[in-house]
Amino acid sequence: MINNRMEKRLRMEVLEKKQLLAADLSVAVIDGDLVITGDANPNAFALRSGDTDGGQFEVVLIGPGQVDDTVNGVTKSDGEPFLFNGVTRDVIVNTGGGDDTVRIIGGSSTNELDALQFPGDLRIDLGDGEDELFMGTSASFTLTQFPLAIADDLVILGGAGNDTFDVTAVHVADDFTIVDTEGSNTLTMPLGLSFPNSNESTTIGDDFAILMGNGNDQVFVNQTIVGDNLFVDLGGGDDAVDGLLSTINGSTFVNLGSGSNQVDIAVTDAGNSLTILGSGANDVVLTQVNASSLIAVITASGDDLITLDGCTTGTGIITTGDGQDEVEIFDSAFEMLFVKLGKGDDILTLEDVEVLKLALLHGGQGNDTLVESGDIDINLELDLAFETIEDYTV
Repeated sequence: MINNRMEKRLRMEVLEKKQLLAADLSVAVIDGDLVITGDANPNAFALRSGDTDGGQFEVVLIGPGQVDDTVNGVTKSDGEPFLFNGVTRDVIVNTGGGDDTVRIIGGSSTNELDALQFPGDLRIDLGDGEDELFMGTSASFTLTQFPLAIADDLVILGGAGNDTFDVTAVHVADDFTIVDTEGSNTLTMPLGLSFPNSNESTTIGDDFAILMGNGNDQVFVNQTIVGDNLFVDLGGGDDAVDGLLSTINGSTFVNLGSGSNQVDIAVTDAGNSLTILGSGANDVVLTQVNASSLIAVITASGDDLITLDGCTTGTGIITTGDGQDEVEIFDSAFEMLFVKLGKGDDILTLEDVEVLKLALLHGGQGNDTLVESGDIDINLELDLAFETIEDYTV
């Protein structure tokens, strides 16, 4: 077991040198809120528990200019912390402009595997710049999660610039919202299984909303438990959404927007329904994804490739719009299945598919092909507007 207080002090690492401008943080406890405000220069700091639990936090400068950087106009060397007491409500961070780095390290004052407690909301506004936010890990101990527990909401705002968010072992009692509609941004929620010294999921009590803009965004939601709904809106750009080993207790909605987009979701319970919308060229792969009522993939123009493998749901709906589209459904089960292919020469492949009630399959305009193979168990199947039907069923 790592001694949390000792190791954090001895091994808090300084970031790689990026700039020489001195930055000043203004930090104060106001009516129970811990308020951290940066300036226009690049700010780099860590936030962690104080010597005693319950309303005490430390701010540590970790930037390349930490010798000249200040907190409230004061400089400390060798990673010596600034201590703040009496935090009973929210923690509010506004870093201002510049390329900022914020690292929030969990763990209590006595045990790094106990969650750092935030008594209210945690609200972080990174402003403009190429910003980085790390939550639940340490720069020195990358193989261990340092958990955080937030009593109310977690809100993260980004600005202009390409931002990076890394979130693990974070426990949010209410809503978790990320809004960053400018730049090409990356959100990574790594697998707890990837940390050999720990294995915690990220948990969200209510809704989880991820709102990105017109850049080329990447969202990785792994080993995450959401108490209510997951909403992902990526706007324009060439975007990617990956999900693994997650559980959504409400419903899941993903809007890919325009651009060339990729979705890869595996071994996930999507809740009541999973809806994926895309208006560009989309490559959607769902592997062992379950939704109790509905799985719907709806695309517009563009050449789409949609694959369902080992999925189960009540109603499956796939519509592809225009383009040369391919839809593949393997080893999946539905009560009802509706597939509508739009304009273009499209291919629909069914292999080892079970439909308890009705399968309505429509090829749309163009020279379309339906391929069925393996064990096809469909109670009532209606095939419309397919110029070629290939039957290899057993």
